[in-house]
Order: sequence, then structure tokens, then C-alpha cells
Amino acid sequence: MNGQEQKMSMIKIATRKTGVKDLVSVMGSIACGKRYWSGNELAPDIMSAMLLSGTKSRDKKSLNDALENASLALSFSIDSDYLHLATTVPKGKEKLFIEIIADILANSVFPKDEFTIIVERTRAGILESSTDPDDVAWRALTRAYFPKGAIQYKLSAEDRLKLLDTLTLQDVIKAYKELVGLSEINIAIAGDVDEKLWHKEINASFSKLPKKTHKFIPNTAIITPEKNSQNINIKDKTSVNAYWATPIIIDVNSREFRAMKCILRVLGGDFISRLMSEVRIKRGLTYSIDASIQGVTHGDTGLLYIDATFAPVLHEKGITATEEVLKNLFDKGVKLDELERVKNAISGSYEVNSATSIGMASELLNCLELGRPVTYIEEFPKLIASVNMEEIKKLLIKLKPQRFYRVSAGSI
Repeated sequence: MNGQEQKMSMIKIATRKTGVKDLVSVMGSIACGKRYWSGNELAPDIMSAMLLSGTKSRDKKSLNDALENASLALSFSIDSDYLHLATTVPKGKEKLFIEIIADILANSVFPKDEFTIIVERTRAGILESSTDPDDVAWRALTRAYFPKGAIQYKLSAEDRLKLLDTLTLQDVIKAYKELVGLSEINIAIAGDVDEKLWHKEINASFSKLPKKTHKFIPNTAIITPEKNSQNINIKDKTSVNAYWATPIIIDVNSREFRAMKCILRVLGGDFISRLMSEVRIKRGLTYSIDASIQGVTHGDTGLLYIDATFAPVLHEKGITATEEVLKNLFDKGVKLDELERVKNAISGSYEVNSATSIGMASELLNCLELGRPVTYIEEFPKLIASVNMEEIKKLLIKLKPQRFYRVSAGSI
């Protein structure tokens, strides 16, 4: 194994050499996500979309010319926990890249004309999503389980448009000033890495950022839906998206979570899973169907869910078939040969994903964010292989009393 992990105050860096020459994949996260903001809920999204609009020393054209001339395709996004960045950096451009990132994080400006463009682009996206069955169903599902104001609660298109109408440029600037700076910063680099150079330049540039203190408090509150399901009709759609979900809190570094990964793979994690085999292959009722878990990474209450897409005329039959498979899982459990198959499949998928520089950078970043040693990447296949049937049975018993609430959206 090669690679290094270094911590300096709030700056954490992990590197790993791969077979790629003269290039590295970089993924980073700054702990300044939406959960730390109490103003207009759309301000952080607009702020992150404007981070390439220029700095005090570089206008938009100069900034983007500098990136283009260095072959840097930089992107930012923000979620509940982090402001994310991702790019590839050619050898010899490391110092320039780090200097540009530090400049953006410390000295961004937000031109009025750029704000207007981003707001209108956001409005168009919201209007488009307002008739997207998948987006409508998922947002309605979160509103059924989480109280308004919780980080898990996803606003409807109508509510987001109202917020967009009241959003001001000053809201965006305030979000930037309050959120962005030297909080927890995680940087993962994989490829043809000069480790000493990256550590030196990152620590030198990022340690000068304005310090920010964000108090993390997990969101664990839930509400209990009064009904068992909800159908949302959207006219003239060729499909119906259905979600079934139940709330869950689980430690992502625990053996229980690794057992959960195995159960999800059995239920709906690949083409051989029970849901795909029964609902799609055997009965031909769905375009796609899978099972996953979301929102549990940092101690919040998340959702264990099934996601399926049906033709409108097959919606009811699809619901019945899906719920039969779910009930069978809890009633009859997982077979030993299924467990062995999915453990091998999970390990294989993990190793394939980690075989590329961008995949390795992603795994390194996960280690930094979750407090895992970077050796976890090599240990993971063994950890999955150690999951046993007793752990699977114990978790299924724990989950069985849980009620799965369903939301379907489309031409119903």
C-alpha cells in the first residue's frame, strides 16, 4: 500500500499514488453545508453556483481563463453537510490550483448580473422538476417523515419558487460570509501525486482562510405519517415513480451497517437481487427497481427505501409485487448462499470503483469525512466478508416492526 494521511488543525489530507501519469484526481469537502445556515434555504445553492463568478483579484473571465489554460475543469456543489469540489489537476499545475481554490474560498465576489442569471437558471430547473415524477415523489416522501425545517425535509417546487422570489443578492453574500472558510476541510488526491508538494501548498494556503466555527447537531426528529401511502397525479407522464421508506438511524462505521449493506444488496442492489428477479424479470412489471439507504452518514435519521419505476397501467400490480418481496424478506430472511453471493459482489464492486484515480479519490474522501484510517480501503473486503448470518437475522428482526410508507407520483 502507498499513500499518506495528514491532519493539521482542521485541514485533513489523504493521498494515494495510482498508475496514472502526469495527472491527479482531486475531491474535496468543506464542512459548511446547508445545516449550518438559517436564512433563505436557497441561498447556499445559489452561492455555490456562483463560486466561479470571480474573486476580488480575478473577474469571471480571468478566473475561467486561468482554469481553462491550466486544463482545470473545476466544479462546486453543496449539500446538507459539505461544500464539495472536484477536478483533475495536471502535473505542474498543483500550486496554481490550490491558490485558485483558496482565493475562491476567501475572496469570492457575487456580481448582480451573474446572480440574476443563476436565479433564472434555478427557476427553470425547479419548474422542470415540478413535473418530474421521481423528484416529486422523493420530496413528498421526506415531507411525510420529517418536520418542516429539518435538513431532511425537501421543499415542494411551489415553496422553492416562493423562496426564489424573495431571495436577494445580500442573502447569498451573507451565506458565503457565514459559511465558507476554514472549518473542517478534507482534500483527497489520487494519481501521480507529489505528496510533499500537496501537503505543503494546501496547508500554507488554506491555513490563511478565515476561521469558521459550525456547531454540528444531528437531526433525529421524525413524524409518523397518518396514512400508509400517497398517490400524486401528474398528467401526461409515461411512468410512475414509487418510493417505499422507513426511517432509520445507524452507525455507518459499525458491523450493523455492513450487515445492512448485505441485506440491501440481497433485496435490490443488483440485477440478481430479489426485487429485480421477481418484479422485473419474472413478472415484467417495472423498468427499474432497487433498494438503498440515505441520509445516515453523520448520525441523522435517514431513510431505508425502495425506488421503482412502473408504467401507469402496471402501477398497482407493481406495488403488490414489491410489497410481497419486502414481506418475504422479513418473514423468511436471507439464505446463506445469497449472503455469500452479495458479500463477493459488494467487495468486487468496491474494488472496481477504487481502481480508477477518481474512484480512489472518492474513497479517500469518505475516509476523511467519516474518521476512518485510509487503510480502511484495503480492509473493506475483509470487513464485508466477516458479516455473518446471525448479524443478518438480528438486523432483520430489528427492522421487521418498521412500517414502510409509500409515495407514488406520475400519471396515476
